[in-house]
Amino acid sequence: MKKFVLILGLFLAFNTNSWAKEAQKDDILTKIQQETEKYKKDCFDKKAFPKGLNNYSIYDDSIKEGNTRYHQCLKKVIIQKIQEIATPEYAKKMIADLDKIQEGTLDFYWILYTREDNGTIGRGINDTTLGRRFEDILEDIIYYQMIHRHY
Repeated sequence: MKKFVLILGLFLAFNTNSWAKEAQKDDILTKIQQETEKYKKDCFDKKAFPKGLNNYSIYDDSIKEGNTRYHQCLKKVIIQKIQEIATPEYAKKMIADLDKIQEGTLDFYWILYTREDNGTIGRGINDTTLGRRFEDILEDIIYYQMIHRHY
């Protein structure tokens, strides 16, 4: 019986430790998502569509222009965070690569959607897609910052 209690105690101690690590990991991931959402919301509501999305038309370029303001706002946040985490030499390289990502994404989706007449919505897909890429990059940088703060 003593062996059973000892084994059970060791099992619970081991699992409690791994449960605590999982809870800490979940907490960090939640913080990363919350911080990313904060920047996304700020860029979307204050920079891209300050009058509210319903006050922009899909029949002209106002949503495309808003999407451009959105991804450029995210890019500014990304650049600021890059400068916080990297040496000036690496920051310069990362920002140059970010510019290449922007150029390549915009070019790729422009060609994809304008080979035929897709109208205003087709012309805006590249800006929308770049915004999603920048959201992912921002979350990756915030993840990097959070992980290095905790370890």
